[in-house]
Amino acid sequence: MIVASAGHVDHGKTSLVRALTGVDTDRLPEEKRRGLTIEPGFAYMSGPQGEVLGFVDVPGHERFVANMLAGVAAIDYVLLVVAADDGVMPQTIEHVAILDLLGVKAGAVAITKIDRADAARIHEVAAQVTSLLEGGLLASIPVHEVSAVTGAGIDALRAHLLHEAARHRRAGAGGRCRLSIDRSFSVAGAGLVVTGAVVSGTVAIGDQLLLSPAGQKVRVRDIRVHGSPATRAATGDRAALNLTGDRLEREQAPRGAWALDPALHVPSANLDAQFRLLPSAPKPVKHWLPVHVHLAAGHVTGHLALLGADPVLPGETGYVELVLDAPVGALAGDRFVVRDQSARSTLGGGVIVNPFAPQRGRTRPQRKAAAQAHAIRDHDAALAALLDVGGFEINLGQFAIGRDLGADEAERIFSSANLREFAADGARFGVKSERWSSLQVELCDALAALHQRMPDHLGTKESGLGSLVTSRPSAPLLRAALLELTAQGRVARTGPWLHLPSHKPVPGPADLAAWRRLRPCIEHDGLRAPSLSALAEAVKQDVTEVLKTLHRLETLGLVVAIAKNRFMTLHQAAALAAMAEELAASEVDGGTALTATAYRERSGIGRNMTIEVLEYFDRAGLTRRKGASRRILRKSSELFGTTGSAKP
Repeated sequence: MIVASAGHVDHGKTSLVRALTGVDTDRLPEEKRRGLTIEPGFAYMSGPQGEVLGFVDVPGHERFVANMLAGVAAIDYVLLVVAADDGVMPQTIEHVAILDLLGVKAGAVAITKIDRADAARIHEVAAQVTSLLEGGLLASIPVHEVSAVTGAGIDALRAHLLHEAARHRRAGAGGRCRLSIDRSFSVAGAGLVVTGAVVSGTVAIGDQLLLSPAGQKVRVRDIRVHGSPATRAATGDRAALNLTGDRLEREQAPRGAWALDPALHVPSANLDAQFRLLPSAPKPVKHWLPVHVHLAAGHVTGHLALLGADPVLPGETGYVELVLDAPVGALAGDRFVVRDQSARSTLGGGVIVNPFAPQRGRTRPQRKAAAQAHAIRDHDAALAALLDVGGFEINLGQFAIGRDLGADEAERIFSSANLREFAADGARFGVKSERWSSLQVELCDALAALHQRMPDHLGTKESGLGSLVTSRPSAPLLRAALLELTAQGRVARTGPWLHLPSHKPVPGPADLAAWRRLRPCIEHDGLRAPSLSALAEAVKQDVTEVLKTLHRLETLGLVVAIAKNRFMTLHQAAALAAMAEELAASEVDGGTALTATAYRERSGIGRNMTIEVLEYFDRAGLTRRKGASRRILRKSSELFGTTGSAKP
């Protein structure tokens, strides 16, 4: 059982732990010189029945609350220390609030320094503590009166703690391994050692882990649990792991990092959470409040973004997005504490409900409803509630990882839910089956209405079609629904234009003549389409008139504008798109990516047109740029369909 001390500075926490265990947890020279705990210290004690108590002695000074939070982030039991002479003090109150926010339910009170107070004063302090704890998770915990100087009450407190340890039933070791790192150091001849609490799962010698968020691969060389050699550690243990890895540095394992199963390496800077503002908070939480966020042993700055328009009032609970200045490792159910911008006072805290918060829609009712659905602990019920929330598809992979679901359990949940799956950008998504069907009907109806309103236009592009649908589907959902509609023949695609198969606008005589005059000039140099000015010169017309004609031909689906001053035929666009797809496939096998240089050399269309074409492919959704390279998002035939010879 892991026991943490808590309480105001100079109330005797370190002396009490030393009296109970014989270990001085102040290890830093500055701590010994100042007589002040700065960093969490650790001590262990075994009982006659094999009970093991691990003590975490945390700082009590207001300047070191961040260090205190790192020490109590994963504990089983708290020993609240209150000095008989001082009584309840500011950090006593703050520490109790923090423990309540972290969900600590088990503990005892130690009224220390009873050698400095009479019976009346000790009784008064006990009443103060009882009043402070009333209504919280630690209400009615036992009170012990002790003195580390005379030894009074120490044996009774030790016996009580050992009895609690014998009764303690730790959480099951389910889930994947996550160790919250609160300390790291190098040992000569051994290498990097990280210490912390095993929050979930188990870890054994020889296991392969990742340091997150750094992403460094490591192997577990050796393990110590509660200060003793061990071959494995499990949920609830305080463990030290000796790690080895290629180019492994201590800086990759700072306090607040994780040593975890590689599948859980999904750091995020945007997390939806259920947040409770303390009754003592000076004012309501409004949107975009700058804060310090403490999660596990980590500490990062960021902002609280409200989900919805209403502020969170003191003493109330609401839903927020934590928008952090650096990514953290978190899963649904992880607890956190929030302090103000100056890091002087604790404002509140709560629990993470979705570690992969959407990047949009904070003010929409659906966003808050999605957060409320994520807050449901039962996985099946949470998924069902999410499917009922309109406007958001569910990233099934993130749902499974965020809840640390095993593959078999995740598949059982997904297969039993009323959802329709689709893939997008390498991820697996799901929407309610009825939503999928109704969206496809909406899309076909929107195209029919468009054709009736604009019979001389071939159709609309994908982005335009999405805006015509009242349910406003996301780009991935729209793309997946259209892919099935085109495969079924319910929607046709001519180049980037979408239309019903029966809709075929016929060019008028003037447009047909213009097309026959312009097409040979556009395709004269193969795939290298001329600029607008060069095209106007070739047909001996004013640039403005040529541009108007090209725009009319574009609505008929005969040409595409790849830039403001360059148009090409569908035949050219389709050929260039297929070339990009082929080049990307061959380069991926070689370990590289689609680059402008490689595409220019392959296509022979020149530098300027290469940039224009690739940027057009980005806008059209064929490619996505990242740095100097691009990757293919979908097949070129999916975007351009069957162009044939593009004859009207």
